[in-house]
Amino acid sequence: MRRSPVILSRLSWGLVGLALAISAAAPAGDVRAQPPRFAPPTLANVCSTPWGWCPLYPPGNHVVGYPCRCFTERGEPVSGRMHAFDYSHLPNVSPYLNPHAGPPPTR
Repeated sequence: MRRSPVILSRLSWGLVGLALAISAAAPAGDVRAQPPRFAPPTLANVCSTPWGWCPLYPPGNHVVGYPCRCFTERGEPVSGRMHAFDYSHLPNVSPYLNPHAGPPPTR
């Protein structure tokens, strides 16, 4: 019994189409192995205003750039933005509004 070349041709093209459809639907590798598209946000530890800065309390998940508020020693609110700043070299940091400091001292 001989098979018709037309039937074999249709069958082979059908198999090729099925293989292409399966390969297009399959994911290209492990998605978890890819690096994240966006870097995690930088955490902020101070609120910076035009008149000074204050430490953010409680320390934790404060994101750089978000609005915040410092208070003067008299309890007056001063609006600002959250920033990351290493103030460990500064003596006598107040929980209230601190004046802006210059660059850290060089040794």
